[in-house]
Amino acid sequence: MPVVYVLHSGDMFGTERMALATLDGLGAPQCMILAPPGSIEKEAAARGHLVLPAPNHFQLLREIEGLLRKHRELVFLTTTVPQAFAVHAMSLLYRRRVSHLHVVHGGSDEFSSYGRKKLLNHLNVSLVAVSEFVREKLIAHGVRPQKIHTIGNFLSEKTAETIHQRKQEGRSFKGRGLLVSRLVHHKRIELLFDAIGLNPTLREHQFDVFGSGDLAHHLKSRAQQEALPIKFCGYVSDAASRFANYDFLVHLNSEEPFGLVVLEAMAPGIPVLVPDQGGAATIVRDRENGFHFRSEDANDLAAKLLELRHLNPSDLKTITDNAQKDLNSTFSSKVRISAYRQLISDSLS
Repeated sequence: MPVVYVLHSGDMFGTERMALATLDGLGAPQCMILAPPGSIEKEAAARGHLVLPAPNHFQLLREIEGLLRKHRELVFLTTTVPQAFAVHAMSLLYRRRVSHLHVVHGGSDEFSSYGRKKLLNHLNVSLVAVSEFVREKLIAHGVRPQKIHTIGNFLSEKTAETIHQRKQEGRSFKGRGLLVSRLVHHKRIELLFDAIGLNPTLREHQFDVFGSGDLAHHLKSRAQQEALPIKFCGYVSDAASRFANYDFLVHLNSEEPFGLVVLEAMAPGIPVLVPDQGGAATIVRDRENGFHFRSEDANDLAAKLLELRHLNPSDLKTITDNAQKDLNSTFSSKVRISAYRQLISDSLS
Protein backbone atom coordinates (compact mmCIF):
# COMPACT_ATOMS: atom_id res chain seq x y z
CA MET A 1 0.00 0.00 0.00
CA PRO A 2 1.13 3.59 -0.52
CA VAL A 3 2.51 5.22 2.63
CA VAL A 4 1.89 8.92 3.36
CA TYR A 5 3.76 10.76 6.12
CA VAL A 6 1.97 14.02 7.00
CA LEU A 7 4.20 16.67 8.62
CA HIS A 8 3.53 20.11 10.09
CA SER A 9 6.94 21.44 9.00
CA GLY A 10 9.04 21.30 5.85
CA ASP A 11 12.31 21.90 7.67
CA MET A 12 14.97 19.24 8.25
CA PHE A 13 14.98 18.91 12.03
CA GLY A 14 14.77 15.67 13.97
CA THR A 15 11.08 15.00 13.27
CA GLU A 16 11.47 15.44 9.54
CA ARG A 17 14.68 13.38 9.37
CA MET A 18 12.98 10.53 11.22
CA ALA A 19 10.01 10.73 8.86
CA LEU A 20 12.32 10.23 5.88
CA ALA A 21 14.19 7.43 7.67
CA THR A 22 10.89 5.68 8.41
CA LEU A 23 9.77 5.88 4.79
CA ASP A 24 13.18 4.64 3.65
CA GLY A 25 12.85 1.65 5.95
CA LEU A 26 9.26 0.78 5.07
CA GLY A 27 10.24 0.77 1.41
CA ALA A 28 6.70 0.86 0.02
CA PRO A 29 6.34 1.14 -3.79
CA GLN A 30 4.87 4.61 -3.22
CA CYS A 31 6.15 6.73 -0.32
CA MET A 32 4.89 10.29 -0.01
CA ILE A 33 5.64 13.29 2.20
CA LEU A 34 2.77 15.72 2.71
CA ALA A 35 4.25 18.88 4.26
CA PRO A 36 4.60 22.66 3.92
CA PRO A 37 7.28 23.80 1.45
CA GLY A 38 10.82 23.62 2.82
CA SER A 39 14.20 21.96 2.67
CA ILE A 40 12.64 18.52 3.08
CA GLU A 41 11.44 18.64 -0.54
CA LYS A 42 14.91 18.31 -2.04
CA GLU A 43 16.01 15.58 0.36
CA ALA A 44 12.82 13.55 -0.08
CA ALA A 45 13.08 13.76 -3.86
CA ALA A 46 16.70 12.58 -3.70
CA ARG A 47 15.49 9.47 -1.86
CA GLY A 48 12.80 8.76 -4.41
CA HIS A 49 9.85 9.93 -2.30
CA LEU A 50 7.03 11.99 -3.78
CA VAL A 51 6.51 15.36 -2.08
CA LEU A 52 3.02 16.84 -1.94
CA PRO A 53 3.31 20.49 -0.80
CA ALA A 54 0.64 21.67 1.64
CA PRO A 55 1.35 25.32 2.51
CA ASN A 56 -1.94 25.71 4.41
CA HIS A 57 -4.71 23.65 6.03
CA PHE A 58 -7.03 23.98 3.02
CA GLN A 59 -4.41 22.53 0.67
CA LEU A 60 -3.70 19.77 3.19
CA LEU A 61 -7.35 18.73 3.12
CA ARG A 62 -7.38 18.78 -0.67
CA GLU A 63 -4.30 16.56 -0.86
CA ILE A 64 -5.68 14.05 1.65
CA GLU A 65 -8.99 13.95 -0.24
CA GLY A 66 -7.17 13.41 -3.54
CA LEU A 67 -5.18 10.50 -2.12
CA LEU A 68 -8.29 8.83 -0.71
CA ARG A 69 -10.11 9.23 -4.02
CA LYS A 70 -7.20 7.62 -5.87
CA HIS A 71 -6.33 4.74 -3.52
CA ARG A 72 -8.62 2.22 -1.86
CA GLU A 73 -5.95 1.26 0.70
CA LEU A 74 -3.43 3.59 2.36
CA VAL A 75 -1.08 3.93 5.29
CA PHE A 76 -1.13 7.37 6.92
CA LEU A 77 1.33 8.61 9.52
CA THR A 78 0.15 11.91 11.00
CA THR A 79 1.84 14.23 13.50
CA THR A 80 -0.81 16.77 14.59
CA VAL A 81 -4.36 16.35 15.92
CA PRO A 82 -6.04 18.32 13.06
CA GLN A 83 -4.24 16.08 10.54
CA ALA A 84 -5.45 12.99 12.40
CA PHE A 85 -9.08 14.18 12.43
CA ALA A 86 -8.91 15.02 8.73
CA VAL A 87 -7.58 11.56 7.80
CA HIS A 88 -10.10 9.84 10.07
CA ALA A 89 -13.13 11.76 8.79
CA MET A 90 -12.26 11.47 5.11
CA SER A 91 -11.43 7.77 5.42
CA LEU A 92 -14.95 7.19 6.75
CA LEU A 93 -16.48 9.42 4.07
CA TYR A 94 -14.76 7.58 1.21
CA ARG A 95 -14.94 4.16 2.94
CA ARG A 96 -11.25 3.46 2.48
CA ARG A 97 -9.15 0.82 4.22
CA VAL A 98 -6.59 2.87 6.13
CA SER A 99 -3.86 2.05 8.61
CA HIS A 100 -3.52 5.25 10.61
CA LEU A 101 -0.58 5.81 12.95
CA HIS A 102 -0.24 9.08 14.84
CA VAL A 103 3.45 9.60 15.59
CA VAL A 104 4.12 11.72 18.68
CA HIS A 105 7.57 13.28 18.41
CA GLY A 106 6.94 15.65 21.33
CA GLY A 107 8.09 19.24 21.65
CA SER A 108 8.48 22.25 23.91
CA ASP A 109 4.79 23.25 23.92
CA GLU A 110 3.24 20.88 26.48
CA PHE A 111 -0.37 21.38 25.39
CA SER A 112 0.04 21.04 21.62
CA SER A 113 2.66 18.29 21.92
CA TYR A 114 0.85 16.11 24.47
CA GLY A 115 -2.28 17.71 25.93
CA ARG A 116 -4.37 17.62 22.76
CA LYS A 117 -3.62 13.97 22.05
CA LYS A 118 -6.35 12.71 24.38
CA LEU A 119 -8.81 13.91 21.74
CA LEU A 120 -7.69 10.87 19.70
CA ASN A 121 -8.79 8.37 22.37
CA HIS A 122 -11.99 7.48 20.52
CA LEU A 123 -10.63 7.48 16.96
CA ASN A 124 -9.44 4.42 15.05
CA VAL A 125 -5.80 5.48 15.28
CA SER A 126 -2.73 4.04 17.01
CA LEU A 127 -0.43 6.50 18.77
CA VAL A 128 3.31 5.93 18.40
CA ALA A 129 5.50 7.42 21.13
CA VAL A 130 9.11 7.91 20.03
CA SER A 131 10.43 7.29 23.57
CA GLU A 132 9.29 6.16 27.02
CA PHE A 133 9.55 9.81 28.04
CA VAL A 134 6.91 10.69 25.42
CA ARG A 135 4.72 7.74 26.46
CA GLU A 136 4.73 8.91 30.09
CA LYS A 137 3.84 12.44 28.99
CA LEU A 138 0.89 11.17 26.93
CA ILE A 139 -0.48 9.09 29.78
CA ALA A 140 -0.11 12.04 32.18
CA HIS A 141 -2.21 14.10 29.77
CA GLY A 142 -5.04 11.58 29.59
CA VAL A 143 -4.24 9.37 26.59
CA ARG A 144 -5.34 5.77 27.10
CA PRO A 145 -2.25 3.61 27.71
CA GLN A 146 -3.61 0.81 25.51
CA LYS A 147 -3.62 3.16 22.50
CA ILE A 148 0.09 3.97 22.85
CA HIS A 149 2.85 1.94 21.20
CA THR A 150 6.45 2.93 21.95
CA ILE A 151 8.65 2.73 18.87
CA GLY A 152 11.80 4.71 19.54
CA ASN A 153 13.71 6.73 17.00
CA PHE A 154 16.69 5.10 15.34
CA LEU A 155 19.78 5.81 13.31
CA SER A 156 18.90 5.35 9.65
CA GLU A 157 21.18 3.36 7.39
CA LYS A 158 21.59 6.37 5.07
CA THR A 159 22.76 8.54 7.97
CA ALA A 160 25.07 5.82 9.25
CA GLU A 161 26.74 5.65 5.85
CA THR A 162 27.73 9.34 6.08
CA ILE A 163 29.32 9.06 9.53
CA HIS A 164 33.07 8.59 9.77
CA GLN A 165 34.39 6.46 12.61
CA ARG A 166 36.78 8.10 15.03
CA LYS A 167 40.03 6.23 15.64
CA GLN A 168 40.20 5.07 19.26
CA GLU A 169 43.79 3.86 19.39
CA GLY A 170 46.25 6.49 20.61
CA ARG A 171 43.42 8.93 21.05
CA SER A 172 44.16 12.11 23.00
CA PHE A 173 41.61 14.45 24.52
CA LYS A 174 41.97 17.95 23.08
CA GLY A 175 38.83 19.38 24.64
CA ARG A 176 36.89 19.89 21.40
CA GLY A 177 33.22 19.75 22.29
CA LEU A 178 30.20 19.89 20.01
CA LEU A 179 26.63 21.03 20.55
CA VAL A 180 24.01 20.58 17.81
CA SER A 181 20.81 22.47 18.49
CA ARG A 182 18.36 25.07 17.34
CA LEU A 183 19.22 28.37 19.01
CA VAL A 184 15.95 28.92 20.84
CA HIS A 185 15.19 29.44 24.52
CA HIS A 186 13.93 25.98 25.46
CA LYS A 187 17.10 24.31 24.16
CA ARG A 188 18.96 25.80 27.18
CA ILE A 189 22.15 26.79 25.32
CA GLU A 190 23.08 29.33 27.98
CA LEU A 191 23.51 26.55 30.53
CA LEU A 192 26.86 25.90 28.82
CA PHE A 193 27.77 29.58 29.17
CA ASP A 194 27.03 29.39 32.90
CA ALA A 195 29.09 26.20 33.33
CA ILE A 196 32.15 27.73 31.65
CA GLY A 197 31.78 30.86 33.77
CA LEU A 198 31.81 28.73 36.95
CA ASN A 199 35.09 26.98 36.16
CA PRO A 200 37.95 28.84 34.43
CA THR A 201 39.60 25.53 33.44
CA LEU A 202 36.80 24.99 30.91
CA ARG A 203 38.07 28.01 28.98
CA GLU A 204 40.83 25.70 27.77
CA HIS A 205 38.18 23.74 25.86
CA GLN A 206 36.71 24.73 22.50
CA PHE A 207 32.98 24.34 21.87
CA ASP A 208 31.46 24.48 18.39
CA VAL A 209 27.71 25.00 18.05
CA PHE A 210 25.90 23.79 14.92
CA GLY A 211 22.48 25.38 14.53
CA SER A 212 20.48 28.52 13.90
CA GLY A 213 17.53 30.23 15.52
CA ASP A 214 16.04 33.33 17.08
CA LEU A 215 18.71 33.59 19.79
CA ALA A 216 21.69 33.41 17.43
CA HIS A 217 22.63 37.11 17.67
CA HIS A 218 22.12 37.24 21.44
CA LEU A 219 24.20 34.11 22.07
CA LYS A 220 27.04 35.23 19.81
CA SER A 221 27.14 38.64 21.50
CA ARG A 222 27.23 37.13 24.98
CA ALA A 223 30.00 34.70 24.01
CA GLN A 224 32.08 37.57 22.65
CA GLN A 225 31.46 39.84 25.63
CA GLU A 226 32.46 37.14 28.11
CA ALA A 227 35.34 35.86 25.93
CA LEU A 228 33.94 32.32 26.04
CA PRO A 229 35.49 29.57 23.88
CA ILE A 230 32.25 29.01 21.99
CA LYS A 231 32.06 29.27 18.22
CA PHE A 232 28.70 29.49 16.46
CA CYS A 233 28.92 27.78 13.08
CA GLY A 234 25.32 28.25 11.92
CA TYR A 235 23.19 25.53 10.38
CA VAL A 236 25.37 22.69 9.05
CA SER A 237 23.65 20.35 6.60
CA ASP A 238 26.27 17.58 6.90
CA ALA A 239 26.69 17.79 10.68
CA ALA A 240 26.75 14.02 11.27
CA SER A 241 29.69 13.56 8.91
CA ARG A 242 31.78 15.96 11.05
CA PHE A 243 31.21 14.40 14.47
CA ALA A 244 34.40 12.33 14.38
CA ASN A 245 36.41 15.57 14.54
CA TYR A 246 35.26 16.18 18.12
CA ASP A 247 36.06 14.72 21.54
CA PHE A 248 32.51 14.70 22.90
CA LEU A 249 28.96 15.91 22.33
CA VAL A 250 27.03 17.84 24.98
CA HIS A 251 23.24 17.90 24.90
CA LEU A 252 21.48 20.38 27.21
CA ASN A 253 17.70 20.18 26.87
CA SER A 254 16.06 18.15 29.66
CA GLU A 255 12.63 18.33 27.98
CA GLU A 256 13.82 16.89 24.67
CA PRO A 257 11.45 14.03 23.74
CA PHE A 258 14.25 11.92 22.27
CA GLY A 259 17.49 13.48 21.00
CA LEU A 260 18.34 11.98 17.60
CA VAL A 261 21.68 13.82 17.59
CA VAL A 262 22.75 11.65 20.56
CA LEU A 263 22.55 8.53 18.39
CA GLU A 264 24.38 10.32 15.59
CA ALA A 265 27.21 11.17 17.99
CA MET A 266 27.42 7.62 19.33
CA ALA A 267 27.94 6.26 15.81
CA PRO A 268 31.47 7.68 15.22
CA GLY A 269 32.53 6.75 18.75
CA ILE A 270 32.50 10.02 20.67
CA PRO A 271 31.12 10.12 24.24
CA VAL A 272 27.87 11.96 24.92
CA LEU A 273 26.94 14.06 27.95
CA VAL A 274 23.20 14.57 28.47
CA PRO A 275 20.80 15.69 31.25
CA ASP A 276 19.52 13.03 33.65
CA GLN A 277 15.93 13.89 32.67
CA GLY A 278 14.07 13.90 29.37
CA GLY A 279 14.23 11.70 26.31
CA ALA A 280 18.02 11.75 26.02
CA ALA A 281 18.27 10.26 29.51
CA THR A 282 16.37 7.20 28.25
CA ILE A 283 19.02 6.68 25.55
CA VAL A 284 22.10 7.17 27.72
CA ARG A 285 22.90 5.00 30.73
CA ASP A 286 25.24 6.95 32.98
CA ARG A 287 28.84 5.69 32.79
CA GLU A 288 27.77 2.71 30.66
CA ASN A 289 27.21 4.14 27.18
CA GLY A 290 27.59 7.84 28.01
CA PHE A 291 27.29 10.33 30.83
CA HIS A 292 24.58 12.23 32.71
CA PHE A 293 24.69 15.60 34.45
CA ARG A 294 22.01 16.89 36.80
CA SER A 295 19.36 18.63 34.73
CA GLU A 296 19.50 22.46 34.78
CA ASP A 297 22.57 22.34 37.08
CA ALA A 298 25.45 24.38 35.62
CA ASN A 299 27.77 23.36 38.47
CA ASP A 300 27.28 19.66 37.78
CA LEU A 301 27.61 20.23 34.03
CA ALA A 302 30.98 21.92 34.63
CA ALA A 303 32.12 19.06 36.87
CA LYS A 304 31.16 16.39 34.30
CA LEU A 305 32.89 18.27 31.48
CA LEU A 306 36.09 18.28 33.53
CA GLU A 307 35.64 14.60 34.32
CA LEU A 308 35.45 13.84 30.61
CA ARG A 309 38.75 15.62 30.14
CA HIS A 310 40.53 13.29 32.57
CA LEU A 311 38.78 10.07 31.57
CA ASN A 312 40.99 7.01 31.31
CA PRO A 313 41.32 5.98 27.61
CA SER A 314 40.38 2.37 28.38
CA ASP A 315 37.23 3.50 30.24
CA LEU A 316 36.35 5.79 27.34
CA LYS A 317 36.70 2.91 24.88
CA THR A 318 34.43 0.69 26.99
CA ILE A 319 31.75 3.39 27.04
CA THR A 320 31.90 4.11 23.31
CA ASP A 321 31.95 0.37 22.53
CA ASN A 322 28.79 -0.07 24.61
CA ALA A 323 27.19 2.78 22.68
CA GLN A 324 28.03 1.04 19.40
CA LYS A 325 26.41 -2.17 20.64
CA ASP A 326 23.24 -0.27 21.53
CA LEU A 327 23.11 1.28 18.07
CA ASN A 328 23.30 -2.17 16.53
CA SER A 329 20.61 -3.64 18.77
CA THR A 330 18.21 -1.37 20.66
CA PHE A 331 18.42 1.50 18.16
CA SER A 332 18.73 -0.61 15.03
CA SER A 333 16.68 0.57 12.07
CA LYS A 334 15.75 -3.07 11.34
CA VAL A 335 14.27 -3.49 14.83
CA ARG A 336 12.33 -0.23 14.68
CA ILE A 337 11.03 -0.69 11.13
CA SER A 338 9.93 -4.22 12.01
CA ALA A 339 7.88 -2.75 14.87
CA TYR A 340 6.28 -0.25 12.47
CA ARG A 341 5.44 -3.01 9.99
CA GLN A 342 3.85 -5.10 12.73
CA LEU A 343 1.76 -2.19 13.98
CA ILE A 344 0.55 -1.40 10.46
CA SER A 345 -0.36 -5.05 9.93
CA ASP A 346 -2.20 -5.26 13.28
CA SER A 347 -4.19 -2.11 12.56
CA LEU A 348 -5.49 -3.59 9.31
CA SER A 349 -6.46 -7.00 10.74
